[in-house]
Amino acid sequence: MRNESHDAQGFSLIEVLVATGILGAAAVALSGLCITSADALLAAKQRSIAATIASARLEELLADTETLRSGVDASDWINASGGSEPDAGGWYRRRWIVTASAVAPERLVVASVLVTTPAGARLHVHDIRLVTVAVRPQ
Repeated sequence: MRNESHDAQGFSLIEVLVATGILGAAAVALSGLCITSADALLAAKQRSIAATIASARLEELLADTETLRSGVDASDWINASGGSEPDAGGWYRRRWIVTASAVAPERLVVASVLVTTPAGARLHVHDIRLVTVAVRPQ
């Protein structure tokens, strides 16, 4: 005759399987959250680099009096460290335009810099555009 005790120690197999399933589902959910946050961090880094590249070019344009007098429409490719690339292999495309202002074309110019990431990039961040109005040098 068996002596069964109702105060047995430990967990049954079904309890262990349920707990394992719950922990597995939580791990999958957290891993997806980690991937999403890593992508958001990368996008923020790319936006920050693009804004810095645009700001640097805008400052160069404002310091160049000949460009402010005559105007310009040009572009180049920039790598992640801010160096110019001779071809379209860079991470960021930078385009700048300096034109006469519509309000007072003889006195004011509008300088605009647009930075975009290439379509083939892992994350395509929104374009960064900086625009300012400056006095045309005489």
